[in-house]
Amino acid sequence: MGQISKSISTPVVTRTRQGFPKESENAFVDSTGSVDRNDLVVSIFVVATCVGALPIGVTIAGSKSEATYTSVFRLLKQLTEDVDITSALNPNLAMTDHDVGIRNSLRNVWPHITLLLCLFHVLQAVWRYLFSKESGIEKHIRPQLFAKFKTCVYANNSQQILAK
Repeated sequence: MGQISKSISTPVVTRTRQGFPKESENAFVDSTGSVDRNDLVVSIFVVATCVGALPIGVTIAGSKSEATYTSVFRLLKQLTEDVDITSALNPNLAMTDHDVGIRNSLRNVWPHITLLLCLFHVLQAVWRYLFSKESGIEKHIRPQLFAKFKTCVYANNSQQILAK
């Protein structure tokens, strides 16, 4: 089977970009792999609006490689430009998980983009590490360490960290 690269911009997705142009500058990008027997990867670009998260683009790719992500994200960019240049997908900021391939690909396609890590995924990664056997951390200490990490993440200043 050849490498699959598809980009999707439905009329609803186009209307979202047109109706929420400022919001469309800040995208949340998430990918799910192995969604079918061919191990296809679906990536969705959404924006936060007053009515909740709305899609501004979808891609389907044949692998999780940086080259494939770059190719399919370029396709999505071109598709949105072809559909309506005034509402083409051109995010200034994107929030992602820690997938290096996705993050590098976003920079390859939109060099000006600022990338943020999704806090949920950061906390999830710390949780998984702390609660893994490989960490070597004693079981009774793991919840305490996770709580301390969350305190650091949510603190507004160093005094709040030291106070706890």
